[in-house]
Amino acid sequence: KLKNFLYFRGNLNVAGNLLGDSGIEVVANCLVGKEFLVNVNVSDNKITNDGCIKLMSVLWDCDTLEDFNISGNEIETAGAKSIANALGDK
Repeated sequence: KLKNFLYFRGNLNVAGNLLGDSGIEVVANCLVGKEFLVNVNVSDNKITNDGCIKLMSVLWDCDTLEDFNISGNEIETAGAKSIANALGDK
């Protein structure tokens, strides 16, 4: 159960829920086709490279994204590369 969840008019905030990779995968699956996101905050969720890569594969086509916060997670080089690839042209 998410202790904090906010989704309203292009904003997604699931910060501090300790979702881990399996939880962020559920969130990512819910975002498929929602290309109108403006702000995404998934900070402090114990996300590793695997979860980051899954999330970024969904956000790849999101041209409206202005703010993305993934701080406080366990992301290393592979996850960082997926972020750079997905957001590099935005």
